[in-house]
Amino acid sequence: MSSGALGTPQILERSGIGAPEVLKAAGVKQAVDLPGVGTNYQDHNLIVPAYHVAPETISHDDFRRGNADVLEQGEKDFVDGKGIYATNYIPAGGKVRPTEKEIEEMGPEFQKFYDEYFKDAPDKPVMFICIGNW
Repeated sequence: MSSGALGTPQILERSGIGAPEVLKAAGVKQAVDLPGVGTNYQDHNLIVPAYHVAPETISHDDFRRGNADVLEQGEKDFVDGKGIYATNYIPAGGKVRPTEKEIEEMGPEFQKFYDEYFKDAPDKPVMFICIGNW
């Protein structure tokens, strides 16, 4: 079961799966003791730039709009590992990390957070830029 970074913990906790103190405070009877549910949430920062293309350009627009013909064809193509369902939509992307000066300018609260989660993990992005044919 997955409903994204915010929705999944909420559904699990409402179902009684989570930390006892959290569930008790919410008046939910605990079914499974799983203290990690909903903890250490980190936002999935993402930049998705919009751009205009010529009408004949192949994109994922009709798929995202729920066009029935595109969805049906996507299901047929997926059987062979091809088509709209066999892509992650992101042909290019990049990781963004602030400079030391930018970190300092963001203040001591951010500095502490940065040092704890990002400083010693140079391949961990603070933000991910996505360029795709959405």
